[in-house]
Amino acid sequence: MAKQIKVIKCPHCGNTKPQSIGTDHYRCDKCGTEFFLDNDDININVKHSYQNNESHRPIQRKTIAFIIIGVFSFLFFVFMLQLCTSTVKQITKPRKVYATAVNEIKEWVDIQLLTTQDTPIVFFLQSRNKHQADKDNEGLYAVFYDFVNDKIISEKRVSENNYSQIEHRFFYSDGKHYYIIDNRSLWEVDAVKCEIKDVSSAISQAKPALNSGFSTIRFVESQKGDGLILTTNLGKAFYYFPTIDQLYTYNAFNHISSQGMDFVAEDAKLRTIYLFHNKESKASSNVAQLMQITYKYNNGGPENQMTQLTDWYVKNKAAYRVVSIEPVTEDRISFFPEVVYSDSTEIVITYRPTLAKEAPQEVELLTTQGSTVWRVSFPKEMKCKSVIKTDSTYYLQMNEDLIFAVQRDGNKKEYKLQ
Repeated sequence: MAKQIKVIKCPHCGNTKPQSIGTDHYRCDKCGTEFFLDNDDININVKHSYQNNESHRPIQRKTIAFIIIGVFSFLFFVFMLQLCTSTVKQITKPRKVYATAVNEIKEWVDIQLLTTQDTPIVFFLQSRNKHQADKDNEGLYAVFYDFVNDKIISEKRVSENNYSQIEHRFFYSDGKHYYIIDNRSLWEVDAVKCEIKDVSSAISQAKPALNSGFSTIRFVESQKGDGLILTTNLGKAFYYFPTIDQLYTYNAFNHISSQGMDFVAEDAKLRTIYLFHNKESKASSNVAQLMQITYKYNNGGPENQMTQLTDWYVKNKAAYRVVSIEPVTEDRISFFPEVVYSDSTEIVITYRPTLAKEAPQEVELLTTQGSTVWRVSFPKEMKCKSVIKTDSTYYLQMNEDLIFAVQRDGNKKEYKLQ
């Protein structure tokens, strides 16, 4: 085959001046590629070699540097993200500190005013997180506290979990406070003895269908009666009402609670509650009348209690087992009115008199005939959370850490839990 004259080029970078290092054997002086010529078919056979290629070393170093910088940047981003998340969690945790000690954090989880033998006390659940060396004492504690004399009456650890999930409910049918902790255990508060006890096992032993124990415990909606929703360890769900010791399936419970007078107990008692009758839409209402509603209370069993009062509820009162609706006061201009306490002789209401920016929070004691006994004002940011009554004094829990004792003449005294 005749030979043709061609320019020899580096097959890698195209350099036209490679160095000859043997017969038909060349090395590119720019990129270091070695190659040789096969005369039979003019093939160029390439051997890449960068061992002596000084021009490519900076490129490799830059690439490695970029990779290292990228890895460190990613790790720094992950670290900052975790730090920010941790910071947000710390900021949003409740910091209602009742007492402090060395290496100890105590936080309120729930606070409830109670009356024991005509003496006002505070019951609260408190999260305690201790130093690593004293981990045995951390967890969730139930505390009975005499805030008038500033002393702890009793305390008990109810969970090893610091930040347990808590549900609270007052059962009108037996006059007791109950707590569900972490959806697994039911605790009963004894205000007279200042004790709290786990009654989960007693509930599971109440009926054969519950003997396997519970995977979850929840409260029935407050307007649907003093009951529990129990899911057993066998996967069955039941509605249990302890006061009347009755167990229902969901369909049976729903049918009994929603059928008005047709499924009320024969010995159902009459119960009185108080609601404001809104004269306008709920969103803009400022004209309201306090009304007394008497209905057939199903003795702690399934029911469908009224939670608000509009013209529609008045027309459909039979569905709520309502016997009568009577006015307590005349129409009054008030904003966000709410009944926070009532008994057989008196009612405590709270409201804002206007929508002005600095309008106070008013708390007013009324007789069941509608006359005012006292009215006290609080800063607008305060809200009345619970109320208890002794012989001559009302105790108002305003926000979580303030309690006001209000006398019959309207004079008040402040107790700060700190």
